[in-house]
Amino acid sequence: MANFTTLANMKVRYDDRTLIKLSDDAGAGLIASACVNAIITKATGYIKRYISKRYSTSAAASGGALESICEEVTLVMLHQRRGLVPQNIWENHRANVQYLEDVMNGIADLPDQSTSEDVFLPNIADNYNDSGAGILMEFLDEDSDDYQENP
Repeated sequence: MANFTTLANMKVRYDDRTLIKLSDDAGAGLIASACVNAIITKATGYIKRYISKRYSTSAAASGGALESICEEVTLVMLHQRRGLVPQNIWENHRANVQYLEDVMNGIADLPDQSTSEDVFLPNIADNYNDSGAGILMEFLDEDSDDYQENP
C-alpha cells in the first residue's frame, strides 16, 4: 500500500524535537523511524477508508491535500501514543475528518492533482505548539475508525 506521506515529509513539516518526543520509546534521542513509518501507514489506511468509496486510492495518493491530511493524522496518532493531544491539533484533526466525511458523502471533492486547484485545509504546522493544553486521548481497538476523549 502506497502511503500518502513519508517520514522525510514529516521531518520537513515538524521539527525533529517533536518527532523524537513522540516516537522515541527507547530514550535514544532519535526519531524512531519504524514507529513513525508504521503510524504513517495506519494514518493512510484511516484516510483511505473515507475516500475509497469515490476515488481510486492509488490515483489519490499523489500529494497535495491527502499528503497534508496524512501528516496531520500521523501527528495526532503519535500524540495519542503519549496520551495527550494538544487542543489546537485535535481541532484541526476534527476539521480534517469533517472534510474526509464530506468527500466520502459527495459533498466535497478531492482537488484535481493535475491542476493547481486548491482546497482549504487547516494547517496545524503553521500554529503547532505542543506546550499548550491538550485533550487526554485513549487508543481504541484496531477496528475502530473514531477517536474518543477519555471519560
